[in-house]
Amino acid sequence: MKNRFILASILILVATAFRLIAHLPNFTPLGAIALFSGAMIANRFLAILIPFLALFISDLYIGLYGYEMIVPYIGFGLTILMGFFLRKKAGIVHVFGTTMISSLVFFLFTNFALFYPTTLYPHSVDGIISSYLAGIPFLKNAILGDLFYASALFGSYYLITINVPMFKKTA
Repeated sequence: MKNRFILASILILVATAFRLIAHLPNFTPLGAIALFSGAMIANRFLAILIPFLALFISDLYIGLYGYEMIVPYIGFGLTILMGFFLRKKAGIVHVFGTTMISSLVFFLFTNFALFYPTTLYPHSVDGIISSYLAGIPFLKNAILGDLFYASALFGSYYLITINVPMFKKTA
């Protein structure tokens, strides 16, 4: 079990580095890291702590911004919780479905939470619809990034745990 924790942590660390290189807007590993951590790190406290540390450390490098930083952190917290549901069923179909749902939940939550305090859009149904419509290109990239990185994280973990003796499950 300790070896699998180390493996999951290394995969998260490597994935975090990809946030720091040039990428399309919102095509980052963060959603996949949150989902993977929730699913694969047995200790729930560490499953929550590790992706938040990855996010915070990369934010320190990229640059911190105002109080509204809390919104994506809460969104990633929701994604970690969704990862908990994958703990016993992290097959391709479940990972794909949960990745899609978590991307959509993150988009809906963050766009709504960041919509209201700003004056960019009118505070009405038309305003929130406009806000969501303007965010669709970012949603597309987020979904593609989440699917790509979730495939890489879950796939690498699976391949390593079935092929490398020190990571194989012991009875």
